Amino acid sequence: MDKQDIIDRFDIKGFYSAELPSIKWNGSVMGQAICPFHEDTKPSLTINLKTAQFKCFGCDKKGSLFDFYMARYNVDYRTAFNTLAKEAGLNIEKPQQKKILKTYDYVDESGKIIFQTVRYDPKDFKQRRPDGKGNWHYNLQGVRLVPYNLLEVLKTKSIIIVEGEKDVETLRGIGLVASCNAMGAGKWRPEYNQYFQSKKIAIIPDNDKPGRDHAVSIAKNFKGIAESIKIVELPGLQDKGDVTDWINQGHKKEELIELIKQSPEWTEEQPKSLLSSLLKWNDIPALDVKIEYILDKLIPKGGISLLFGRGGIGKTSLSMQIGRSIASGISFDILQVIQSPVYYIDFENPLAVLKERREKIGPSENLYVWHISNEIQPPKLDSIEWIRYKELPPGLLIIDTLRASHLSDENDSKPMSLIMGRLKELREMGFTILLLHHTPKGNENTFKGSTALLDLCDHVLGLEEVKDLDGESIEFDCQNLYKLGTRIKTRYEPHSIYLTFNPEIKGFNIAVDPNIEKMEGIHEILRQSHEPLKQKELRERIKNDMDLPDKEVWRLLKKGTGLYWNIEKGSKNATLYIPLKSSFSVFQPLNTRKTEKQKSEESETVKNRTLSDSSQTLANTEFGSFSKGTGQTEKQKNCEPCNRIELCIMSEGQKQLCDGPF
Repeated sequence: MDKQDIIDRFDIKGFYSAELPSIKWNGSVMGQAICPFHEDTKPSLTINLKTAQFKCFGCDKKGSLFDFYMARYNVDYRTAFNTLAKEAGLNIEKPQQKKILKTYDYVDESGKIIFQTVRYDPKDFKQRRPDGKGNWHYNLQGVRLVPYNLLEVLKTKSIIIVEGEKDVETLRGIGLVASCNAMGAGKWRPEYNQYFQSKKIAIIPDNDKPGRDHAVSIAKNFKGIAESIKIVELPGLQDKGDVTDWINQGHKKEELIELIKQSPEWTEEQPKSLLSSLLKWNDIPALDVKIEYILDKLIPKGGISLLFGRGGIGKTSLSMQIGRSIASGISFDILQVIQSPVYYIDFENPLAVLKERREKIGPSENLYVWHISNEIQPPKLDSIEWIRYKELPPGLLIIDTLRASHLSDENDSKPMSLIMGRLKELREMGFTILLLHHTPKGNENTFKGSTALLDLCDHVLGLEEVKDLDGESIEFDCQNLYKLGTRIKTRYEPHSIYLTFNPEIKGFNIAVDPNIEKMEGIHEILRQSHEPLKQKELRERIKNDMDLPDKEVWRLLKKGTGLYWNIEKGSKNATLYIPLKSSFSVFQPLNTRKTEKQKSEESETVKNRTLSDSSQTLANTEFGSFSKGTGQTEKQKNCEPCNRIELCIMSEGQKQLCDGPF
């Protein structure tokens, strides 16, 4: 039983409602309450119903359900864990201890142990590697994977391939040479093939579908490498049985050798017709695939993301913070992560700077830095050595920076296409890739280089300093405000957040959306009017009551549509603004379209909305929502008629998100 088991079974809403009498729930996602950990005069504590996490924007206290209970009742973690487990109706008795039955050594060409497979009772398997101090790390991070029984494989012509180490040992026991891969069926890796060059191969599958599929996969790997390939079916083998079961039934070595001799050479089935190999549209919903984010809504898992920003803005610090969170499996502020190995490929930073960042950001056992000071330097992506990246177990690959990772002309589409093609190979192996990249001088709205970068990456993020209409930096809590979000292109859902830079940790904290208070002021003007306001009248009231320039008014009216107010057409095609009865949940994406029924049911507040600013949703306010004669700027005239005001045609034919034409 772990923490997630408790959270999955726990009545989160009931617990926090009992602990925080002032709490108000905003739909099925978030709650707000007076913080019990400091003298709070306004609801500054937020609760996430999905994760059970809390955060106070007054005292900055935050954490999990267990952290809340420990702080509330001044108890240790074990007490909190046991108490909450009981409330969730879970048995907290210790599970039965697993007993090690057998260990299987995987060795290199010199016979040195690289890693082990451990077999347990009750039946289970794990891999572990030596830590160099007489103990073990229970993972294979950074380990070179080799086939089992490598020394005998290297000096023998005829090899039997089976599914598990137990079967290898069974065959060794009767005088035959066998091998397998770690972790069972479906885990054969192409790098194993080199050890079987010009060998005679007999593959004996387990008697089930995964076993037979595994055998065919290995046979395909050996095509053109092995001298001969056979897949051998064992007669009389029970369902789900293996070669060990067959030998235990009384079959002898000589019988198996004769069976191998009589088995035909494996030949690959002829490919299906092109039409039959295509994916049918109606079959897509049944596919076992889904979009996941390794960092909630910002970095898609299994995608190539490009993060650009001007030099010195903090891309390195931010990516190291994010990398540590993902490697450690801890949320980045209150953004959830999917834990994964993280490899920081550092082509730029001096080692002393790297050390300082590590001391500020904190430790992580699952984050690896491949630095230019290493004995084996990180290979350039346009060199023949780039293939070394494939030796790493799949995880998040952060490349700092893209420009320093190759020796080619970044403005030439041919080498850039080659590099992006290689990154796609890594993506298809299971890597998630984050490329740090710079902007050209004098233009922070795009990134350097060939359009091949834009064409071939999956997701583009921008890190920029937020400025007002006069070009002055906007501050939040006496710190400059930054925005991290989707720019220019994405194959996924656009999303963005606000950040402040914390000089003490040389890193970023998540901040609130600076536009909320202004949009709430506009909402109040509409509410007090007791009737829909025409566009011109509303603009004048906003400028007079809130002292905002006209361009800022236009931007806020666009941004708040569908969230704080709706737009309808009145008589003579006049544009009318109608306030929603009240505003949306604090974590509602800013301009996701709603049905009329959903709009009528909205009854929560956006006060202290902390994370989400998805103003880059592809279905945004239409141009028709604005009346004629509003003084469109030249930038607005250049926008495409694509129902998205922020999408403009910029120089060099690139599509680029801007701050809006008003």
